[in-house]
Amino acid sequence: MDFRYKSLEYHLEGLRKSYADTVNSIICEATRISENGIFEVRYNDIPGDFFMSEDRYLIAEMLAERSEIIEAEAHGYGFIIKLDPQHCERMNANADSIPESHLNSPHAINLIASYENLLPVQARNRITHYWGEYGGYVKKHGITDGHLRLVCAEALQAVNMSSEAYHDRKFVYRDEVEAYMRGCMLARILVPEDDVVFVPPAPTGPYGEWQYEAGRVIEMDAVNKTCVVSFGGGEVTIPFRYVLARFRDNGFDGNAFGFEHAEPIFGLTESWAERFMWEAKQEYEKQRLDEEVAPVEDVNQGMTMQ
Repeated sequence: MDFRYKSLEYHLEGLRKSYADTVNSIICEATRISENGIFEVRYNDIPGDFFMSEDRYLIAEMLAERSEIIEAEAHGYGFIIKLDPQHCERMNANADSIPESHLNSPHAINLIASYENLLPVQARNRITHYWGEYGGYVKKHGITDGHLRLVCAEALQAVNMSSEAYHDRKFVYRDEVEAYMRGCMLARILVPEDDVVFVPPAPTGPYGEWQYEAGRVIEMDAVNKTCVVSFGGGEVTIPFRYVLARFRDNGFDGNAFGFEHAEPIFGLTESWAERFMWEAKQEYEKQRLDEEVAPVEDVNQGMTMQ
């Protein structure tokens, strides 16, 4: 491919990434307040600068590509969007099913914050923010309960739970919520034949050290949220959340976790990767200990020996 066209392709891909939050924000707002599935939004009401008509048409194209949208057009003053009625009914029904007592609870705020972290949503479009003095996430000032309810319904959909089931689960820490949600969301986007970077369940280095590995997804178990990955050391079964990054074509010049052309999934950071590596080490040592202390049957005497 000609260098100029390849550069244009990278430029458009970068624009799509930068506008992803804007598209999500528009759809969220449209679902919440649209009448008869029709929603109009002015450019001035959208965070960001869209002075170039090319940018506006690109956003309209991205909106039209979404399953929630039937049609999207860019006009002189803003976008006109026609939503899928079934999407509106489903999301509003899910939102209405959230009890009032759950809506502003710390559990709900942690759920929404985890959802916004994983997408990830830019600070200006978030409805939660981290408050250092509180030591956790809180709802932004001025966010209505209607907006909160809709985003909470989206986050519940991401973990495949009802509001009651989520609150009954009683996650203690927000990190637990984010790790669990990551597994649920990966189950939707990973497919067999994906080339990925992952955390192995056992040390794989030449001297018994732990290291990230690259392999190919060959099987998936959406129920147990695990996948089988084939790599140089054989095949291993890992939780979805241990999949850290996905390889892109050779034109992608980024790198992640020591591998070129790999892009972190859901913006995974090095600290999260280290946490999953620590988790895998703990589970590995626990299994080794269990194997060492497992009772052994004495065949000759019919006795159980420790």
